[in-house]
Amino acid sequence: MWTLKRVGVLIDRPYGVRFSQVHVWHCGARWASISQKPERRAIERDEAVVAVWKRKTCPVPKKLCAKAFR
Repeated sequence: MWTLKRVGVLIDRPYGVRFSQVHVWHCGARWASISQKPERRAIERDEAVVAVWKRKTCPVPKKLCAKAFR
């Protein structure tokens, strides 16, 4: 996980420019990359079951939505 402090150090090392953590946060918001968090997944997750669910269940709402807005 990238913290604001870590990103600030990475900028400081090669360029010799120090930014406050607030400034790094503002830059990150413009870059849309720093605030990303890892996706949470259940330990018990069964990938085979998820794949079957996506194939059978997930497309249904898209079809219904497309028919509703024609």
